[in-house]
Amino acid sequence: MEVLTERQKRILTTIVENYFVHAKPVASTPLAESGAFPYSSPTIRNDMLKLEKMGYLVKLHASSGRIPSEKAYRLYVENLLLFPPRVVFPGVQRLARKWKKVESELRTFLTEALNTLAQEASAVAFASLPLLDSEEIQFLRITPFESTQILVSLRGASGWQETRLLYLPESVQEFRWEEISSELTDWLKGRRISTITPSFLNRMFSNVKEKVLLKAVLSSFFYSLQSSERFYHEGLWYLPAQPEFQASPEKVAKLLRLLEEPGDLIDILVGMEEKIGVVWESALRSIGLEGCVIVSQIYSPGGLRGFVGVAGPIRLNYPRVLPLLQSLSTTLAHHFHSMLISE
Repeated sequence: MEVLTERQKRILTTIVENYFVHAKPVASTPLAESGAFPYSSPTIRNDMLKLEKMGYLVKLHASSGRIPSEKAYRLYVENLLLFPPRVVFPGVQRLARKWKKVESELRTFLTEALNTLAQEASAVAFASLPLLDSEEIQFLRITPFESTQILVSLRGASGWQETRLLYLPESVQEFRWEEISSELTDWLKGRRISTITPSFLNRMFSNVKEKVLLKAVLSSFFYSLQSSERFYHEGLWYLPAQPEFQASPEKVAKLLRLLEEPGDLIDILVGMEEKIGVVWESALRSIGLEGCVIVSQIYSPGGLRGFVGVAGPIRLNYPRVLPLLQSLSTTLAHHFHSMLISE
């Protein structure tokens, strides 16, 4: 395995960071004239040639400079993870302070947080609520709230609890709610969320007298717990301005499809072992996303797992993106952990 000299590492880092900003091939002469380091243009050119032979740089045209390869980005990110920069983002701090004000409006917070992340990264930002597919149900409780409203609480083995106020088309005050809650709990206890399919719901409601009224409402409730319905994204509008997407507008549509139907993306994220995971260009090429990258950070409240991440060109500004992901994931983990403790 090749070993880079300290000078080569410094030159490569400068090229990667230059490409973050300008998205144009980098040549040796401008690097030498930039004053970034005390090396002559021939010395830099010689090292760039060696870096190209080792696979860290790519020369697009005979007369152009060079751009970083996926291998260069991998090395750059690995070093960042070993020696993370200390960066303070006022926008994130304001969001964290604002969190308690919007506890009851989780989607409002997520929208604001993802817009902040997307703006900093100039890419699409995404997040999931804690994924519940593997969560085992402990009980279901239905409580009448008003004449046409019910409060539904579903509790899982980890301590997670989902509570929703649902609306019914007619008065429900005469229903036998304790008996119904007990009957449904008998069906649901020990089952995983992922196994609550339409056919299972049909069987579960077959012996419930009030099934006509309850089935549609509760089926919708269970559907909302599936992973694909707990996934959010913001910032798609930043992509058309990026050179990589200007040259291939169809990439925006392909990335949108991946986010709007996130089953495949969730499978990829769930399969990652690292707390910070990177899906590099080489893995995205098969779905038409050449030159792109997906960076995701796991947060784990009470044994559950959720994700926050960005998707965009491979030349992401990693020194800003990685600490911002860490900050947002910490905020989400703290909030959801507090919810589990308080229940």
